[in-house]
Amino acid sequence: MNKNLLVNFPRNGGVKQFSDWLAKKSNGNFDYYQFNSYQELKTVLKKNNYKTIIFGNNNINIYKLLLGGYLKSLKLILILHDHKIRKDASFKEVVLIKLFNLFKNKFYKIIVHSKNHSMKGNSSHYLKMPFHYEENNDINKKIRLLQFGRIDSYKNIEGLIEIVSNDPMFELIIAGSGEISNEVKLSIQKSKNITLINQYINAEISDVLFKWCDFLCLYYLDITQTGLIDYASKYKKGVLVSDIKDFEDIANQYTHFVSVMPLDKKEARVSLLRLAETFDDNMKANIAFEAEENYIQSNQAWEKYVDELCK
Repeated sequence: MNKNLLVNFPRNGGVKQFSDWLAKKSNGNFDYYQFNSYQELKTVLKKNNYKTIIFGNNNINIYKLLLGGYLKSLKLILILHDHKIRKDASFKEVVLIKLFNLFKNKFYKIIVHSKNHSMKGNSSHYLKMPFHYEENNDINKKIRLLQFGRIDSYKNIEGLIEIVSNDPMFELIIAGSGEISNEVKLSIQKSKNITLINQYINAEISDVLFKWCDFLCLYYLDITQTGLIDYASKYKKGVLVSDIKDFEDIANQYTHFVSVMPLDKKEARVSLLRLAETFDDNMKANIAFEAEENYIQSNQAWEKYVDELCK
């Protein structure tokens, strides 16, 4: 038995995939527990003499364990995927961040994936989030755009639809689970070039979608972190990001792989027009070259990530 336990809470999605990869890349340095129930996790902790508990994400059950006294004398590490309250955050997200702020002194180490975090103290550590998705030419001249992942308000689906709708140069697929208003659904129905796949997207479907698209769209209003840029780089596809501060570093790092699409609607349409005018085989080759560089760097980040957790 290892002295380190990695606990993953969600049963699917990006955090689950990240925890699975972290366990795999740890080369046996962690035991891995997929959360089933609070009572079962308490039993696991009681029966095993762990020294370090690594929580794969912020979760209400961590604070129940702390208040119940089940984590005494243990070295606690939290991988804090969402380090701030995002624009239009849900009530659950707000509560979790507030609980973290109340109990953050209980954690020996806090891992964040954004250089823009504002936490102070020696316990917080920035680490690049490594590539962590499972892996399983052109038919027409349209540029194929993909909006991928769970649909949340901060991802600005409405804004993306507004600037792409019925543009003959682009085709957009919106793929992911989540609540969509009737107004947005109606906008999609009126758009001849937009398709909605409103369901959880498994690895097999995501593989098809990323092979299909030319660009992944991250036209977000806010962000804490994302692994989707690295996922796009695996398929050597370009990424369109909004002009928010959190995307500045990645946008400045690449000339072709990452392109900026301003949140101002008029400026966004101009940038899309410019993209349509310049997108050719030469640009595809430049995107693929830079994407491969990003993918290699992302995979290499695992060694540093695991080493930091084992210190």
